[in-house]
Amino acid sequence: MGPADVAALDAGADHGADAPRGRGVVGVEAATMSSAHHIGPALVHMAAVLAEGDSRPGRKPGDWLDGRISEEAQLAAIRRHLDRYEDGEEIDADSGAHSLAHVMARCAMLITLDTTREE
Repeated sequence: MGPADVAALDAGADHGADAPRGRGVVGVEAATMSSAHHIGPALVHMAAVLAEGDSRPGRKPGDWLDGRISEEAQLAAIRRHLDRYEDGEEIDADSGAHSLAHVMARCAMLITLDTTREE
């Protein structure tokens, strides 16, 4: 995903006053999706991790949204992938994806759940 791709996504985004906002969203108007073009490759890696997880037996896209994966389990997975990365495992042996993309995916899940759940 390059800058033009992200700019196209941003051009179609609704940033109006009625656009939904999650808890903890800071600087949405100042830092829209167009700011993400610098991390496009990392986002592609994260998306690949999410897709790989969705394709596992018994799983379906977005099934983590129901909260069945506890916060503790998510944090443990983040720590496990960070530890492996620090130990030199850049590529996860199980999935073949970048270890830090697994960290990003788990963080994205936690942020999504935290900012969209009902108070």
